[in-house]
Amino acid sequence: MRAFGMWLTSIVLLLLASIPVWSQDKEEGRPPKENKPKEHKSPLDRLARTELTPVEQQELPVEAVAVIPGGGAASIRSCAFLPDGSRLAIGRQDGAIELWEVNGAKPKLQATLENSGAVAKLVFSPDGKHLASLHGVPSQQMRLWLMEEDGARAILSHKLPRIEDVAFHPGAKKLALGSLAGQVYDIGDKKLEGSSWKFGGAINNYQFTPDGKRFLAVFFQQERNGPLYGSEVMFWKVSENELVEYQKIQTGSTFKAVALSPDSNQLATGSVDNKVRVWDLTVKEPQAKELFEMPRWIRSLYFTKDGSHLVAFSSGTDITLWNLKVDKAEKNWEFKPRRGGPFGTGPMHQSFSATALAPDGRHIVFSNHTPSAVILRLPITRAKEK
Repeated sequence: MRAFGMWLTSIVLLLLASIPVWSQDKEEGRPPKENKPKEHKSPLDRLARTELTPVEQQELPVEAVAVIPGGGAASIRSCAFLPDGSRLAIGRQDGAIELWEVNGAKPKLQATLENSGAVAKLVFSPDGKHLASLHGVPSQQMRLWLMEEDGARAILSHKLPRIEDVAFHPGAKKLALGSLAGQVYDIGDKKLEGSSWKFGGAINNYQFTPDGKRFLAVFFQQERNGPLYGSEVMFWKVSENELVEYQKIQTGSTFKAVALSPDSNQLATGSVDNKVRVWDLTVKEPQAKELFEMPRWIRSLYFTKDGSHLVAFSSGTDITLWNLKVDKAEKNWEFKPRRGGPFGTGPMHQSFSATALAPDGRHIVFSNHTPSAVILRLPITRAKEK
């Protein structure tokens, strides 16, 4: 009888050890309470954790409020929120693009847009009227979709030998497209028309400032940067007929992620040295201020809507919510999915494959090379400035 009791105890301990862990900040001491919004100021505020399955509630942190289910679908490669936050676009490895309504208690699939080639990137235009998708590994095709009430309709396709990134101009029917040698195109009814706005050396992280007067990208030119691939961020002034180089920042480490603050006065960068830095763009020669270091190199960065916080995703499954007002981490997570569970399938489930920050600045979505995606509500609180 005693031997049976010892055997039963060992079984219980094994079961407990198999439960997945979301590591919380050590200083907290206990898991936080669910962060419930007091009123629906954003469509995503209606998402309810109570709609998660018991397994999902067990495997995800308390901040998780929704899951985009995968079922038998292909793994997720990209994602993007519609500017009003009401819909989420999901791009899969098999080329499918799904549009999900996220303005209710739980996500609802609205439409599936069929295409060929893995969906490497999804970007909405600032007015929400268009969706651009990059396809293939490496990408060689860009498709442009016109958003409609019940889905989206493909209106044109453009091919290049290689496409690293795409970005919409905020004030005109234009988009930047390319790799190393790229240009800004005018969006026509059936095709893209090349403009005189051209740029060389821009390899990824394409962005226009909100006023459309500047363009920036991670930059590389062999004769100038040598072996330091992607070690500069270049800024171009947008004139009537051309883009003019006027400012750059540089480090001794490759930039992997950049984010422009809402007022365009700061630039956050993440590098392969695992460090997140912020640069003051109001001075002639910006200098870096190191904020924090993550366990792995930085995959993506986002300023919140009010510019008070920075959200960083590592190339693994680490997330940091950094409070810029008090210059400290407000929250750290590390996702450790249970192998074989709903978020632990495939050989690459220990790294993020897609991330995005919602327009409201209070929700994030991510996927870790699995068919599912998770939406978290950020536990942002007002902090006193120094």
